[in-house]
Amino acid sequence: MDFKQFYKDIIFDIDNSMNTLYTAKQGDTKSRGFYVTITQNKIVVPVSNQSMTFFVVKPDGTRIFQDAVVDGVKFRIDLTNQMFAVEGKVQCELTLRGSDGESISSKTFKMLVDKQLENGSIVSKDERGMLDKAIDDVTGIVATEGNRVVTEQARVTAEGKRVTVESARVTEEGKRKTNEAARVTAETAREINYTNKIDAFVVETERVEAIYPARLASVEEDLATHKKDIMPRQVKDLKSNKRYKIGLQLSTEGNPQIIYEEVI
Repeated sequence: MDFKQFYKDIIFDIDNSMNTLYTAKQGDTKSRGFYVTITQNKIVVPVSNQSMTFFVVKPDGTRIFQDAVVDGVKFRIDLTNQMFAVEGKVQCELTLRGSDGESISSKTFKMLVDKQLENGSIVSKDERGMLDKAIDDVTGIVATEGNRVVTEQARVTAEGKRVTVESARVTEEGKRKTNEAARVTAETAREINYTNKIDAFVVETERVEAIYPARLASVEEDLATHKKDIMPRQVKDLKSNKRYKIGLQLSTEGNPQIIYEEVI
């Protein structure tokens, strides 16, 4: 069974009063409401980009406003049981709003709420319909955003620690590269010095090898001359400051003799 079949039709006409006295019962739930048709100069205007709000003042002075929903070419207003919480006459009003901030309201009309015999009256309180839901939604959003902010702060803190550790790692890596560069420079210098020493040794070896045959020939020649010379030695007379070549020979009798000759 569709309880919306109990809804009443209302014509939204700002020029005419709504004299119909609508009735309801305390405790009615999800079974009372209105289908609102908009008219302008007696011409029906389908709902497009407009919005509508239903305002109520109950006999005890508490207030309700309920946002309508679009249902085809009409607005539908689903009345909550808070609208029927207090028996007596309920003051009602419809406000239509346009997309550019326009606003226009109907004449006030009444709804009579009878006392319920089954369970007695319910506690009457203010009700703001979609606004209450919006507030709940905002509260949920604020709580969610708070959790997101806490999570983000934790992430930022962790990222800060990571950046600090990474910075320290980069610093140590820089030191390592500097030390490695110094080691390479020292090793290069050592290799160059070693190469220079090898080159110098090769040059000296080649030089010695180049002069060795000539010196050897000179020594051999001197030795041959010395062997042939009967007075190979020279002495100096310190008294006369003269120099003499001296040598040894055997006499015809076979006796050793010292022979000398002044060096002119």
